[in-house]
Amino acid sequence: SGDSVDVKTTGVFDLPKVSALAISVGDVVYYDSATELVNKTSSGNTKVGIAVKASANPSASARIRLTGF
Repeated sequence: SGDSVDVKTTGVFDLPKVSALAISVGDVVYYDSATELVNKTSSGNTKVGIAVKASANPSASARIRLTGF
Protein backbone atom coordinates (compact mmCIF):
# COMPACT_ATOMS: atom_id res chain seq x y z
CA SER A 1 0.00 0.00 0.00
CA GLY A 2 1.28 3.45 -0.90
CA ASP A 3 3.83 2.21 -3.46
CA SER A 4 3.83 3.61 -6.99
CA VAL A 5 2.77 1.30 -9.79
CA ASP A 6 2.78 1.64 -13.59
CA VAL A 7 -0.57 0.72 -15.14
CA LYS A 8 -1.57 0.73 -18.82
CA THR A 9 -5.21 1.55 -19.50
CA THR A 10 -4.99 1.74 -23.30
CA GLY A 11 -3.27 -0.29 -25.99
CA VAL A 12 -3.59 -3.78 -27.50
CA PHE A 13 -2.92 -6.83 -25.36
CA ASP A 14 -3.37 -10.61 -25.49
CA LEU A 15 -5.60 -11.46 -22.53
CA PRO A 16 -6.55 -14.91 -21.19
CA LYS A 17 -10.09 -15.89 -22.21
CA VAL A 18 -12.63 -18.61 -21.67
CA SER A 19 -11.21 -21.40 -23.85
CA ALA A 20 -14.57 -22.65 -25.15
CA LEU A 21 -15.58 -19.25 -26.54
CA ALA A 22 -15.18 -17.85 -30.05
CA ILE A 23 -14.57 -14.10 -30.22
CA SER A 24 -14.93 -12.14 -33.47
CA VAL A 25 -13.27 -8.88 -34.48
CA GLY A 26 -15.33 -6.04 -33.02
CA ASP A 27 -16.85 -8.02 -30.16
CA VAL A 28 -17.04 -6.14 -26.86
CA VAL A 29 -15.08 -8.06 -24.21
CA TYR A 30 -15.57 -8.11 -20.43
CA TYR A 31 -13.39 -9.20 -17.50
CA ASP A 32 -14.79 -11.76 -15.06
CA SER A 33 -13.01 -11.29 -11.72
CA ALA A 34 -14.23 -14.69 -10.44
CA THR A 35 -12.48 -16.63 -13.24
CA GLU A 36 -9.82 -13.99 -14.08
CA LEU A 37 -10.68 -14.48 -17.78
CA VAL A 38 -12.27 -12.31 -20.46
CA ASN A 39 -15.58 -13.25 -22.08
CA LYS A 40 -18.52 -11.64 -23.89
CA THR A 41 -20.91 -11.56 -20.90
CA SER A 42 -21.68 -8.03 -19.71
CA SER A 43 -23.80 -8.94 -16.68
CA GLY A 44 -21.70 -8.77 -13.52
CA ASN A 45 -18.45 -8.21 -15.43
CA THR A 46 -16.27 -5.18 -16.27
CA LYS A 47 -15.94 -3.95 -19.85
CA VAL A 48 -12.28 -3.96 -20.88
CA GLY A 49 -12.25 -3.44 -24.62
CA ILE A 50 -12.88 -4.54 -28.20
CA ALA A 51 -11.48 -7.62 -29.96
CA VAL A 52 -9.08 -6.68 -32.76
CA LYS A 53 -8.39 -10.26 -33.89
CA ALA A 54 -10.65 -13.30 -34.09
CA SER A 55 -10.08 -15.97 -31.43
CA ALA A 56 -11.26 -19.51 -32.09
CA ASN A 57 -13.01 -21.99 -29.83
CA PRO A 58 -10.86 -23.40 -28.28
CA SER A 59 -8.03 -20.96 -27.70
CA ALA A 60 -6.37 -19.56 -24.59
CA SER A 61 -6.26 -15.82 -25.34
CA ALA A 62 -7.87 -12.95 -27.21
CA ARG A 63 -6.21 -9.84 -28.70
CA ILE A 64 -8.05 -6.89 -27.15
CA ARG A 65 -7.75 -3.11 -27.56
CA LEU A 66 -8.37 -1.68 -24.11
CA THR A 67 -10.94 1.10 -24.04
CA GLY A 68 -9.43 2.91 -21.06
CA PHE A 69 -10.90 3.47 -17.66
